[in-house]
Amino acid sequence: GWYLRADGAWAAYDIDDLAVEDMGLINPPSAIASASSDIDSGWSFGGGVGRYFGLGFRGDLTLEYRTSVDVSGTADASCCTIGTKTDVDGIVGLANLYYDFNRGGRFVPYLGAGIGFAHLKSGGGTLGCVVGCGASFGDAVYSSESTTNFAVAAMAGLSFKIFSSGPSYGGGMKGSIKDAPVMVSSGRDLYLDVGYRFLYLGDLETASAVQTNGNVLEVGADNLMAHEVRVGLRYDLN
Repeated sequence: GWYLRADGAWAAYDIDDLAVEDMGLINPPSAIASASSDIDSGWSFGGGVGRYFGLGFRGDLTLEYRTSVDVSGTADASCCTIGTKTDVDGIVGLANLYYDFNRGGRFVPYLGAGIGFAHLKSGGGTLGCVVGCGASFGDAVYSSESTTNFAVAAMAGLSFKIFSSGPSYGGGMKGSIKDAPVMVSSGRDLYLDVGYRFLYLGDLETASAVQTNGNVLEVGADNLMAHEVRVGLRYDLN
């Protein structure tokens, strides 16, 4: 049978330290090392359609929107520390496969994995002096950038059947078991899903930050990951 689903999640994010590269177009190239990074928690909302395959397996296709969260960080140059703050939001699409351990029961533990894409959009910002910069440094302004990355997910959770219409039966079959009823629908069940999901979203696109004197710094961040608590509803169509 087929099912529809709708989900919401709260996500705690991890991201690698801010990456800054001096392109040396105006000033001599400067060695810049990542120093710190910070990213806020956020929310996601989405839905999908799926199908039961039998033997405890089911799969679905999901699409979700991830709300904007602030990202900040600092980096140490040879003579100063620079920092910036921006934001990122995105759309994630996944193809997921699950195994239900108690299919048909009221409580159904499950494990799952998914692959797909993450379209991330980072806002613009200013890369500015934090400490020790000379008067010639100048703030470096960069614009919004977007990228589409490969995404992977792993999840575990519990489904609770909160409503069931029960199976329905059609007319009997002639044969060795005369007039035995035939189940034509397994019922339209409604489940509450609660679980954990790890989601790898890839890198934030590098942006060109142009200083007031025309020098260019490349700004980005790698390995955005989310640890999520997810709650949703799943409705069996047949």
